[in-house]
Amino acid sequence: MNEQFLETLTQVAPRIFDEMDASLAAFNKDTYKTSFENFLNKYVDLFSLVEKLTEEDLEDGELVQKTGDILAGCVEKKCEAISSKSKCEKYMMNVNLFMVSYVLPGILEVASRRVGKPFADGICEVWSTHFKGAHIQAASSLDIDGGFKRKLCYVTTATCTALGLSAECEELRLLKDYRDTVLMNTPDGRELVKQYYNIAPTIVKRIDKRADAKAVYQELYQDYISPCILHIRKENFEQCKEIYCKMVEVLKERYIRTNR
Repeated sequence: MNEQFLETLTQVAPRIFDEMDASLAAFNKDTYKTSFENFLNKYVDLFSLVEKLTEEDLEDGELVQKTGDILAGCVEKKCEAISSKSKCEKYMMNVNLFMVSYVLPGILEVASRRVGKPFADGICEVWSTHFKGAHIQAASSLDIDGGFKRKLCYVTTATCTALGLSAECEELRLLKDYRDTVLMNTPDGRELVKQYYNIAPTIVKRIDKRADAKAVYQELYQDYISPCILHIRKENFEQCKEIYCKMVEVLKERYIRTNR
């Protein structure tokens, strides 16, 4: 069974990543659900084998390791063919988003929870050994689709909650509107939102584990969120974007790259 799964994955994985741009183009609140269903149907032969995996198949960790190695190997081969570092970084950002929005949810969709969750989590661990700083996490397609419907703004929501502000507060409303009506209407803005969506849940989890979490959120509010709000009110959208980008980079450095 394991041999059949790995053989099929080896054959199919390169095509999955070659065709990922079409899936990512549909990664939005209106089309994600249908796009994800099409993804599952397109690679039904592979996911039907995932569905048959058992706890015994994952017992020694070899299947998880080889699965992660095969997936990462396809991406590494692609990166070797990319000429510039910036283009490679952009490609990796898209790959990470694709993993967390299609590949890992696909595993969680078809496998039983006792198998699917540890299998997906194990692949994430292998992934991080291949790509330093890429701390992806598995989430179901329902969670992702629900996030679109709720228009989550993870860090801002966590900050406002920690500081006792309501889910309907002005800060959240203005930043969500800025994201949806300004950032999402430019190519670089969409890339920034994709990057943020990829890392923000992990950042929030790591802040929440800290004893001084409330102080961290207070600092985020004072240094980034509040200045952003002031610029949005004045329609200084580029200045807001600069602060937004700086916040993302600072959070990546503190809670992703250093894994604190």
